[in-house]
Amino acid sequence: MRELGVRSTILSPQKAEEWLKYNNPKAVILSGSNWSVHDEGAPSLPKSLDISGLGDKKYLILGICYGMQLLAHQLGGLVEKSHKHREYGPAKVTLNNAHPLFRGVSEKTEVWASHGDTVTKLPKNFTSIAISEGLAAMTNKNNRVLGIQFHPEVAHTKEGKKILKNFIDMAGCKVDWDSVNLIYEIQNEVLDVVKIAKKQKLILGFSGGVDSTTLAAILAPVLKDKLICIVVDTGGARMNEFEEIKKNARSAGVKNLVIISAGKEFIKNISMTIDGEEKRGKFREVYKRIFEEQIAKYEAGFILQGTLATDIIESGKIGHSAMIKTHHNVGLTWKVEDLHPLRNLFKYEVRELARAIKLSPAIYERNPFPGPGL
Repeated sequence: MRELGVRSTILSPQKAEEWLKYNNPKAVILSGSNWSVHDEGAPSLPKSLDISGLGDKKYLILGICYGMQLLAHQLGGLVEKSHKHREYGPAKVTLNNAHPLFRGVSEKTEVWASHGDTVTKLPKNFTSIAISEGLAAMTNKNNRVLGIQFHPEVAHTKEGKKILKNFIDMAGCKVDWDSVNLIYEIQNEVLDVVKIAKKQKLILGFSGGVDSTTLAAILAPVLKDKLICIVVDTGGARMNEFEEIKKNARSAGVKNLVIISAGKEFIKNISMTIDGEEKRGKFREVYKRIFEEQIAKYEAGFILQGTLATDIIESGKIGHSAMIKTHHNVGLTWKVEDLHPLRNLFKYEVRELARAIKLSPAIYERNPFPGPGL
């Protein structure tokens, strides 16, 4: 959505319940999931979300994959496990391109599907607007509740972006999201928090990668010498890594860069296990202790981290999202307030920010390097 210039936020069903009390979205998208609607404990819809499309709520709803199945299930349709209609990978879909959701989209198009369940009976007052091996899309009579069984958000769906653009046009969303506005919003968000606290020094976990360098470059002009960037030598860095980190810190306008040599301690702690998840856990313990020492040393009131939305999702910290791997800086508890100004962004969006603030291609094209090192 943000790639199309529309403001959006990612929320679990539980957090969406509270958010909907105070906000009036133009549109709601129910995402895909590895769950089945028939699984015990499967993600459910926020109770305050009007999925009938007939109430006084003005937002449009689009269910994608599991989101469509959940809508059908809740509204009285039938969702079944199906070997015949099971789809994983590329699929051909025939669309009703007279429908506004598919305006300008080819009648027959290639999409990306990933589902074992399928909607075999539509809810009352719903009609089919696309088919593949089975039902591929549905809408209610007033086009306010829609569902698609494939994934328009992935590059493998050739005309997916056009479908999403049609959806936000149907919802009347305002296109006002851009890099410049976001930079000011990040600066103001951090400044607003700092202004109400007595201790105004902030520590940033700095790796020299695109995330932490971009965050430092955004905040350095407004925080000045209150920003202290801490680099931890874990003993797993690449050759000449720290020269590059220093160079990137200078490019970001960092005034206070501190490098902590802790290679022996990290290696000692993680070398006693071969399990990857255990190693990450041991790494987190040392990482946290080092930063708490630096917080105390500089009497900092805050710790800043370049955590992205993907880091939080992969760590299983959003609703029912599956845990892919633990991230060393996600889910830690600190004695001071921790701030994650990039928490709603994805990697490509951070790269766009880096370009907008004129960081060098060597920074915004830099490939990710794991915190624990080699």
